[in-house]
Formats: sequence, C-alpha cells, structure tokens
Amino acid sequence: MATAAEVRVGADEVDLASGLLWGAGVTALSEEAGPDGAVLLRVDLPPGGVASLEAAVGGRWPVVAVEVDDGVAGWRAHARVVRAGPVVVHPPWVPLGEVAPGEVVVEIDPGPSFGHGAHPTTRLCLAALARILADPSDGESPANRPPTGVSDPAVLDVGCGSGVLAVAAVVLGAPSAVAVDVDPAAVAATRDNARRNGVDDRVTVPPAGATPLTGVDGTFPVVVANIGAAALRELAPALVARVAPGGTLVLSGLLDPRPADLAAAFAPLAVAADDRLDGWTALTLR
Repeated sequence: MATAAEVRVGADEVDLASGLLWGAGVTALSEEAGPDGAVLLRVDLPPGGVASLEAAVGGRWPVVAVEVDDGVAGWRAHARVVRAGPVVVHPPWVPLGEVAPGEVVVEIDPGPSFGHGAHPTTRLCLAALARILADPSDGESPANRPPTGVSDPAVLDVGCGSGVLAVAAVVLGAPSAVAVDVDPAAVAATRDNARRNGVDDRVTVPPAGATPLTGVDGTFPVVVANIGAAALRELAPALVARVAPGGTLVLSGLLDPRPADLAAAFAPLAVAADDRLDGWTALTLR
C-alpha cells in the first residue's frame, strides 16, 4: 500500500485545482467521478506531503490522505494513444492502431513517474518541439519539414518525468538530448523509455539532483520545461542561462490564461508563440 492524496473539487474547478497541485510538485494526477457531480483528483504526495498540498490550494478544497494499492495502475486502464503534431505517443499496453504517413511513433511507459503524453501541456510541448526542430529559426514552421541546423547537444528537457519530450525530440531528428529531474523514478523511467525507443545512445539522463538543473552545464539550442508556474519562476534565471544564443525556450505546466507577469521573468527572451489547449498554455520564447 502507498499513501496518496485526494482533493474533491467541482467539475468547473478541475483545471484550476490541477494547476495548483502540479505547481505544488505532484508527479501524477488522475480524475475520478465523485458524488453529487464532484470530481476527485487523486495525486501522489510531493515533498512536504499533505501540508504542501494544503498550502498550494490555500484552503479552497480539503486535502485528504488515502491509501492506494498502486498509484499508477489507476490510470493505466484509461491510457490511450496520443497525437501531438506528427508525434504519436503509444503506451505499450494499448493497441497502436493505424499510423499516418509522416507520423513518428514514440513508445512510452512512465512506470511510477508522470508523463505518458496525454496531458495537454505535454501535447503542447511535443507540438512545439516538432515545430522548432523542423526549422529552429521559425517556431511557426510546419512540423513535417526535415530537421535542419540544430547543433549537438540539441535539447535540454527540464523536469523530464517519463522522458517523453527528450525521447520524442531525438526521434524527431535532434542529434541528442539531456533529460533531468529531481525524482529518481523519473530518471529511471526516462532511461527505460530511451532504451525502449532505441535512442539511449543519444539521450543522456544524469542522476536525480536537488533541483532539476543540478549538474547541468553548458547551453542548448532548445530548452523545454513543463514544470508549472511556481517552479518556472524559481528556475527562470537558470533556465535562461541554459539557452544558447539564438536558441529557443519552451515553457508549460501553465493554466490558460497564463500568469501575466511570468514572461517578464525570462527577459531578455520574449514570447514568440502562445499555444493553448484544453485550458492550458505553452510559451515559446526567443
């Protein structure tokens, strides 16, 4: 048995509550129908436990600790194949179905980490990466153009979870990627998924560190961080410092509308694209 937490919210409050919980550092979240039309959000416990979740939601909803048999198994039965631009994210226990010409398949099993590709922020980041790697100088370029001109190492994935973004970037044509996370389970899942997709020689996954950027040196033409508004603010100077001159930074984990003051924290980079999906947003900055 493991300990998780449940937060009961109204059906119209799911996006707001989910955003606050992701910002508190949870790495997995599932939604279940509750009584009287409510929705039960079940999450793993971040550092600080229930107290940190209570602080994140500010008393708006009660947070209750619960015992669960398997924090991952609950969502596995509902997993599905996900499409984002030309990327098809395939959970290996789900039938793949037909793949269209020009699509690339990435097989992802997140294990106990978060990120099998279905969350809107992950899909937004995947689409942005495909667009950028098609033409690094033009974030609005068609996603199906062949990769050109991205130097090695190409991509830094900050808060990699299952590694879906780093693995997909390499499958899309990036010469290499570095994927970092504070969670040892995420590090293990990313290494497994890189091997699963035959790109483990091009995806470097350092050991989990005290922060997502612990031990990361140098700069990268493309940096992606899908980690929530609070973590993005905290890491803003370090993230900007990891972007190579003329490079691109993709930020997500952000509710739509995004915090009005967030982009200013990443100066001198400026917003080049603001993509939105199902109540979430991703920013591309240059």
